[in-house]
Amino acid sequence: MRSAKCLALLLLGWLAVCLLAASYQIAVGPTTIMESYFDYMIGGYYDLPMQELGDAWGGGRLALFHARNTASQVRKIRYAYIDAAGSLQNASYPWETTDVQMGYASVAIDQESGISFYAWHQNMDEDADYELVMQYELAPGSDPGLYSDLSIVVDPPNAPLGLDGEYIWPSIKIGPSPTPDMRRLYIMGRYNGSDDAEQNSTVLIAFADFNAASIYAGTPMNWQYTTIPTLVSWHEDPLVNRRLMASFTVGDDGRLYVAGNHYARLQENNNIVVEPDLDVFICDNYGAGTWQHYQASSEIQLHNPYNQAQNIYAFYDHGRVLEDSEVTLLNCYTNHFNLVLDSDGKLHMPGNWALVLAGTWSTEYNSIKDIVFDTNSHSFDIREIYPVTGTSSDDIWWTPWDADGDHQADSWSFFEPLPQMTSLFPFCHWDTTLHSDAMRFHYSYFRMTEPDADGNMACLWQDSNKARLYHLYPGEYPQYEAYNDNAEIYLSVSTNNGLDWGQPEVISAVTEPALSGMIPMWVYPSNRFIQTGSELQKRMYLLFADDDDWGANCVMPYHIPFSCRVNYMALDIDLPVSADDPHSPVVHSLVLEQNAPNPCSDHTTIKYGIQAAGDVVLELFNLRGQKLRTLYSGRREAGEHSLDWDGLDETGRALSSGIYLYKLTSRNDSRVMRLLLLR
Repeated sequence: MRSAKCLALLLLGWLAVCLLAASYQIAVGPTTIMESYFDYMIGGYYDLPMQELGDAWGGGRLALFHARNTASQVRKIRYAYIDAAGSLQNASYPWETTDVQMGYASVAIDQESGISFYAWHQNMDEDADYELVMQYELAPGSDPGLYSDLSIVVDPPNAPLGLDGEYIWPSIKIGPSPTPDMRRLYIMGRYNGSDDAEQNSTVLIAFADFNAASIYAGTPMNWQYTTIPTLVSWHEDPLVNRRLMASFTVGDDGRLYVAGNHYARLQENNNIVVEPDLDVFICDNYGAGTWQHYQASSEIQLHNPYNQAQNIYAFYDHGRVLEDSEVTLLNCYTNHFNLVLDSDGKLHMPGNWALVLAGTWSTEYNSIKDIVFDTNSHSFDIREIYPVTGTSSDDIWWTPWDADGDHQADSWSFFEPLPQMTSLFPFCHWDTTLHSDAMRFHYSYFRMTEPDADGNMACLWQDSNKARLYHLYPGEYPQYEAYNDNAEIYLSVSTNNGLDWGQPEVISAVTEPALSGMIPMWVYPSNRFIQTGSELQKRMYLLFADDDDWGANCVMPYHIPFSCRVNYMALDIDLPVSADDPHSPVVHSLVLEQNAPNPCSDHTTIKYGIQAAGDVVLELFNLRGQKLRTLYSGRREAGEHSLDWDGLDETGRALSSGIYLYKLTSRNDSRVMRLLLLR
């Protein structure tokens, strides 16, 4: 499921591909759009609420969010236009006097006509169910405020295709149409059931054709509908409840993509059903074709660390040593995210992986990864975004105790039962007890921008680990007191369509003077970078809430007041450069190539390169991190080297079939690769 490690020649042609961290400067300071009395997920669950208009339509960007003018007012959709210079323009709302609850909007801009389309849910009739509604704006960049009438796309409880019920939390997208000179508008609604087990178990997608002439003529949309048969069968399953968290996008080839993750539990006792949890659904023929379902497991096999000096393992269950198969990473609490499609035909879904020990999810040991699905080969891949060990796309995983991927604990004091562990908490609050212990569900969100023409993209999330450590262990972490009411913003950048991810830039109100005194929450990037004056610099706009009291008034009240300011700002980001850029420093002084042949039976060749003459050590380990043999130790000249391994350990014993690690180490660098021995 993993792609091969990307290696090139460093010396004599060997050079590892690796990204340095991006850096940023504040280009447009935090600017308040409005005061709001609604402070939860202001830009919606699954999409990017700020969209770039494009130079052809006046530049600038649109932002769509929900807010309350006063504490007693109902929640309404709000609109903002930020011009090309970064200045906020006046906006009007045709629904200003409407006393109807609205929420969770999505926006799409047609780059062929400049027309903007909006979708959200609200109640427009006598029954209690929300309708899924749509509205468009003719020329937001040049003549804002020319709105269409509001139209109903899905009217429950009698939804189309016999799918009775309420479909809300929409995603709106635009793609090509099979009809000449037309475009196709898609709106996906997610089913809102009566309980958690039913929510998001089915989706309903409406689609209709348009062009600029039909829009300006006011021609009504002729909606057609499609749904996903697999999800309907899940919804009707009498034995298993499956809840799908999925986002939506369309391609330039007329295919529709619904992708995400699900969990499954038995209805009778709520026990977990173990089954593949990553899902991609593809519909060909512009929504009128059949749906195909592709699945994979998010589980990543690790190992139970072993301390040879103490003769102990790290993880036990009631005195029983956990098997390696019981120590894994698993996608979890990836509930609110978007979906993007790159120019290579690959889908990207950002999410969280937690350490799982004997089926129990860890709270504090997490990492951010990218689920990649190749729409041509129908294969899944998982790439590291943060932290990254080796490269994002290799087969060596970061773990909380092993940052360099050599399958040995980086630090394990003799008198400690566990190795030193690195904790990450990628949620925008620290307190897991909030909202009836469901804080991690409600406060998880991950956003990824669309790749620009050069393959530049970004992934953004928030992390509250410093606040968590301070609140739980104030005596041990007094240095984090300044973070007691603030989450950090993490922003990682890729310059090659998500093949490699750079070290994230960490932004917070503690370290960034422009944010001083604020509590930034629900930070959404615009849908793509825009070019600045520098070739190696891009600008990114951010929409966020400056919270008055850290938390959110969602599900059940947590704090009063629940007010915030809806803000935007812009960063000029110096793109990370790869090690093969002649203007950048060399990132790795060592390169270790995949052995050949691999798999091997008794003999295999290992090639490696070093930047400068010096002492190196090449060692062989098993998957428990136990050293089996020193293959070479001594001085080497700069350049390319190789050696032959005969399949034997240090004592001359033939090793059995299995996966082994070989590690190259110098004074200031190390590289690790795997090999497969088959007898």
